[in-house]
This record gives sequence, structure tokens and C-alpha cells, in this order.
Amino acid sequence: QFRPGGTDIAVRYGRAPFENMLNAELFLTERIVAVASPVLLEQLGRPESVEKLQEYTLLHDAHSFWPEFIDQAFQSPIRQPSKNVRFNQTVLAIEAAAAGQGLALASYHFVKADLEAGRLALAMAH
Repeated sequence: QFRPGGTDIAVRYGRAPFENMLNAELFLTERIVAVASPVLLEQLGRPESVEKLQEYTLLHDAHSFWPEFIDQAFQSPIRQPSKNVRFNQTVLAIEAAAAGQGLALASYHFVKADLEAGRLALAMAH
């Protein structure tokens, strides 16, 4: 927790409002994207439908964005459960995606360098 006089500036991930007496300004707009290893996307093809998405293992982090992401991307939830693996940190889900274990959701800003380097490929965005 911040205390008056203790910190001049901080970058936080989340939604305002934060603690009282803090002036919050938007730094970056979040854009959630689905990423995978380029090899996995080449093998399975892009997940352009709910049915195609079900061929992938969905890699979850503590934010659990998948249900909302799927609903927004396809205007319907997955009817049959996909294979799911859960991680307690986003970086672990991203590492698993780069290793070819499935699709991970992350903020575009977190994976931009990996996408540019070809370590990850963009599978879906909305």
C-alpha cells in the first residue's frame, strides 16, 4: 500500500480506483491476445472457430481471461470442455505457449518482443 510522501510514481496493472489519495492516469490500453508457438500454429492451424479452438490446450493464468475472450471472439462459449492447464503466473503460461504446449492469453505489451523475435505467434486477437 502506498503512503503519502513515500512514493512519487508507480505503474500498476489493474483497474482504477485504487487507494484514496492516488491520482491514476491510464498508461497503456490493454489488448489481450492469444499466442502460441509458431510450430504449433502451423501444425493445428489458426483457431478461427470454436470447434478449431477445441483442438488446442488452453493455458490459463490467475487472470482467467479465457471465458470472456472466447465469448467476445466467437459470440458463444465453448460447449464441450477444452483441455486446460492452469498456472499461477502469466509468465509461466507464456513460457508454456512458447514451448508448444497450447494457447496462452496475455497483454499484447507483455508478448510484443517475443512476437517480433518469432518465439511466439499471434493466434487470435480481438
